[in-house]
Amino acid sequence: MVLWAIRRIGGFRPPPLHAHDVVGRRVDEVIRYFGTYGMGSPGFFALGLEHDWLVVSLWGAADWLRLEGRLLSEIVEDELTSFLVGRTITALNVDRASMNIGFGNGTTLIIDDDSSTRVPWPGTGKPRALAPDEDLRDGVFLCPTEELWTGD
Repeated sequence: MVLWAIRRIGGFRPPPLHAHDVVGRRVDEVIRYFGTYGMGSPGFFALGLEHDWLVVSLWGAADWLRLEGRLLSEIVEDELTSFLVGRTITALNVDRASMNIGFGNGTTLIIDDDSSTRVPWPGTGKPRALAPDEDLRDGVFLCPTEELWTGD
């Protein structure tokens, strides 16, 4: 399972995310390696929005997400910060297997439906894709804390 669905994040049960929950909010911080499983990070992606975190809970999210056509894993920290920090979220759309976040500077952060746009899994070389029973809408949510544990 590549998506750490809400049901697997301890007792934390965020409500479903809607565009109006984040549109108009300013990005204060960007973290590429959000969350912990006790021995490291699952590499979730998160945007700090004042007192909340907008979390994309995919293992190795930087190899799923594209910013301006480039994988996040290929963008250095300073450049990523300059694209996103201080920007206002202008749009959010999350579907079963894709996502699009728009920002006031015209920048777009996406997860494309097409798994060929993602880095293949190391070792197997298989495409990064959600399992048929996974839904990205279950794994993109607002979290009130940086202390997000992903264990069962």
